[in-house]
Amino acid sequence: LDEVLTDFGDELRHIARDSLYGQVVASVLAIIEGLLKQFLALLRRSSANLTYAQEMALLVSTQAVVSWVIPRCAAHLDRIFGRTVSDIHNLEQRLEAFPGSLQDVFCQKHAVAIAKASFDFVTRDFAADETSAADPHGRTQVDDTMAPSPEMEQLLTRLGLVARELDNWPLPKRAILSGIIDCMFVQMIDPRNWETTSGEKRRFSHLGVHSLVLDIHFFLRVCGSLVSKSTNNMANRVCEKGLRAYFSQTSSNGGGGAPGEMMNKSWYDARVLDTMQRLGFAFPDFGRGFEHRSQQSFDSLAVGGNATSESTSVVTTTATTPVSTRNATSSPSAD
Repeated sequence: LDEVLTDFGDELRHIARDSLYGQVVASVLAIIEGLLKQFLALLRRSSANLTYAQEMALLVSTQAVVSWVIPRCAAHLDRIFGRTVSDIHNLEQRLEAFPGSLQDVFCQKHAVAIAKASFDFVTRDFAADETSAADPHGRTQVDDTMAPSPEMEQLLTRLGLVARELDNWPLPKRAILSGIIDCMFVQMIDPRNWETTSGEKRRFSHLGVHSLVLDIHFFLRVCGSLVSKSTNNMANRVCEKGLRAYFSQTSSNGGGGAPGEMMNKSWYDARVLDTMQRLGFAFPDFGRGFEHRSQQSFDSLAVGGNATSESTSVVTTTATTPVSTRNATSSPSAD
């Protein structure tokens, strides 16, 4: 794009007139805005089947257009016309937040895609109990042998693949990973996802609600300081909603069976610690995905090293350093 606009400017040297000023500026604006719209449309299009590398190349290219190509183009046109071409200079300011908007699109897109391919909260069955012939997620009872689900392990593995690819690009890695995590919990907390397709409230068994809380507890411990305060709060709300749903479905409220014994925070901590030590899962700043290592201390397993901080909720034992992922939304002038 920079070469095209530079060549375009060089050609204008021979015909530059004030009468052509408006047409030239409009043409340059159309070229730049048209390209950025193409980037946005391509990133949003699920049928494009882009790889992580290709999508990150779009994000980097968008940043380059806004922060490097547009200023160079503006300076070039200033020299040609012998005055400040304010419309081009203003374009840089107007599109300053556009790269962040594309990053938000990337986060929203992959939060859904990663969840659907692994731990899909929207369709997941939390109604199976200990008396069922087979729990669809492989667990049969709430005891000291219970562990986070393979689906949650898969979700973290897929998130690690994104993190590894981000290492190859000049992009805000922490903000993007935090943005994906945030979007996952936005989807979980959506009231529409707490009802069945027939409009009934989702059911949670004794086993199902412990499974939900344990998986989220595990997720937050592994992700550590990548979990912002707002996401941490949403995680608490998801667990609280699951617990309230379970108790509302017991015999005291007309449901079937009395409430089973509820496990405390230390039980969840122990199950997570057992799993991480047994599997050697380590997410060193999500740089290399899951790695099998021996003799890992638990404190080193959480990003940011804050694995032992506690909260009033049974689920949140994660660092709560907020990571900003939102940028003011801006887009090319014509939608």
